[in-house]
Amino acid sequence: MMNDTEINDFNHHTSATASKMSLVNPQKVYTLNETIRVKIVLFDHKNRPKTRGGDMLIVWMRDKTKGAALAGSVIDHDNGTYTGTLRILWAGHAVIRAGILCTREKMVFMQREFKKGYVGKNITCLFHAPNLTEITSGHMDHTFLRMGQVCNLTDKHYGVPLYCDKPKKNGTQCSHWTSINSVPFVRMTLKPNSEWFLKTAGPDTLPGNITVHIPSAPNPTLSSNNPCSRTNFRHTWLSNPAGFFHNSTWRPLSCFNYITGNDVDRCLANRTLRMFGDSTVRQLLTFLFKYQNLTWRIGPKDTSSNFIPTSKWYSYSEAHNKRFHYTVFWSPHGLPMSFEHANRTAIRPSFVHLDEIPSGSRDIVLINLYAHFLFFPLHMFKVRMKHIRLAIERLLRRSPNIKIAIKGPHYFVTHDPHFSLGGMWGPVYAKIIRQEFVALYDRVIYLDLWDMLVSVENANIHPSEQLLMTMLPTLFGYVCIK
Repeated sequence: MMNDTEINDFNHHTSATASKMSLVNPQKVYTLNETIRVKIVLFDHKNRPKTRGGDMLIVWMRDKTKGAALAGSVIDHDNGTYTGTLRILWAGHAVIRAGILCTREKMVFMQREFKKGYVGKNITCLFHAPNLTEITSGHMDHTFLRMGQVCNLTDKHYGVPLYCDKPKKNGTQCSHWTSINSVPFVRMTLKPNSEWFLKTAGPDTLPGNITVHIPSAPNPTLSSNNPCSRTNFRHTWLSNPAGFFHNSTWRPLSCFNYITGNDVDRCLANRTLRMFGDSTVRQLLTFLFKYQNLTWRIGPKDTSSNFIPTSKWYSYSEAHNKRFHYTVFWSPHGLPMSFEHANRTAIRPSFVHLDEIPSGSRDIVLINLYAHFLFFPLHMFKVRMKHIRLAIERLLRRSPNIKIAIKGPHYFVTHDPHFSLGGMWGPVYAKIIRQEFVALYDRVIYLDLWDMLVSVENANIHPSEQLLMTMLPTLFGYVCIK
C-alpha cells in the first residue's frame, strides 16, 4: 500500500455512492441459520471499477420492528470486489446494508503522516528544580532519540518509551522531571493536494439496501442453551459473529446469559472489579455506581449524559458497595491518554497495575486500550499489548482463579477528520489483540463489542446508557456463576 502513487487524486478514490451491492444466488425466502452472501463491487469517483483491494468494509442487517440486528463479515478478493456474509439468526425480515469503513487511500495517507512524524496529541514534560520550572516537548516514539538533546525517561516510565527535550535553564536536569501534560489534540496540517482527506469524516454507506424474508418458525431465533459462565473462553475469541440483537437484547452466539443487579452483587461480593482504560471504561464505573447502589470513595464524581465524565476525569476513581463488601475502581491505562499535570504514579501503564495484584486474587479485571492510541503509529499499540499480555501471564501464574477480560475496539463515527481516523481502524486493532493473545484464548475473555455496535449503527465514541446496559451483563455473564 505504501507505494500507491495516486493517493492525492481524489477521483481515483473509492466512492460509496458509485459502488454497488447485490445478493449472491438470491432466494425468495431464507431459513434460520442459513448464510446470506452479498457481492460488493467498488467504483471510484469517475465510476471506474476498482481493480485492487485494501478498502475496509462493513455489512450488517436489521429488523427494527423486532429490535433485531446483526453484523456480518467481509472477504476482500483483492480485485475491487468483496463478499459480505451474514448468518440468519431470527425469523421475519432483515434489511441489509453495507458501508466503506475506510478507503485504502485514507489508510495509506495516515500511515505516511505518521511516518513523517505526525502525532495527534501534544505531550509536554514538566521539570521542577529548586526555584526553577521548565516545560519541554515530549515524545513517545524512539525515532526522537536521533534528535540528540533529549532526556530518555523510558526507565522512569516503566519501560514505555518517553523522551523529553532537555531543559535549557541552568540548574534544571533530566532528573528533575516530575509530570506530564497530554491534553491538547493536534490538528493535521494539510497541503492543498491533501485536503480531500477532510471530505468525509466517517463510514460511507452504499446507496440502497437489500431486504430478505425469513418465514416464521417454532423457535423464532437461533441461540445457545449453554450458560456463558460455563463456556470455554476460547469461544469469545473465535465466535463469528460474536452475537446478535433480538427484542433489543444482546445474545452471544456461543452461549446465553441472564444477569440481574442482584446477580452482580453476589458475584462481586468480597472482591474487587479492577477496570483499566479510557473514558469509555470510566463510563462503566459511573453506570455501576448508579445502578448497584455504590458509595463513591475516590476521584472526580461528576458526569454528563451517558455517564461521560466531565472535567479532570482522568485520575483514579473508586466506589464501594457496603452491604456486599466489594470495590469497583477505574484507573487510566497510561499514556497516550489525556493527562494534566500528572506525575509518574498517575500515568502508570495498566501492565504495571497488573503486576501489583497480589497472589491468590479472585478479583475481576477489565482492560481496554483503543481510542487514544488512534493518534499514534500502530507499533506503539502493538508494543503496549505485548506488555499487557506478559503481565497477564505472570498474573495468571500467581492468581489462577482471577477473571480477566480484554475489551476490544468499539465502532463509532469520526466527526472531525482533522484527527486521525477514529473508529474506522477498529478491525486493525482487533487483529493485533487477537494475534497477541492467541496463546491465552482459554484463559482470558475477549469482549468483542465491535459486532454489537456496528449492527445498531452506533455513532458516538461514548456509547449510550442502553448500550452500557448491554455491555456490562455481557461481561458479568462470563465471570459470574449463577
